[in-house]
Amino acid sequence: MKSRIAIFRHDPEASQDCVDGMVEALSGEFSIATFDEKEYAQAITDADIVAFPGGIGDAVGIVTGN
Repeated sequence: MKSRIAIFRHDPEASQDCVDGMVEALSGEFSIATFDEKEYAQAITDADIVAFPGGIGDAVGIVTGN
């Protein structure tokens, strides 16, 4: 049985694009559920792992130092 990851979704901090990327990367090894601020109580109760993806800003600047 796969462990269950609940991934938080809330624009702009945890955008759908970011969530989609995490689902694609992790779905082979884990059972995935997504949730928003209205669904959090049930999502975190049923999950083995809770993930809060995202961030605001340009990740390229972190890599390049710009």
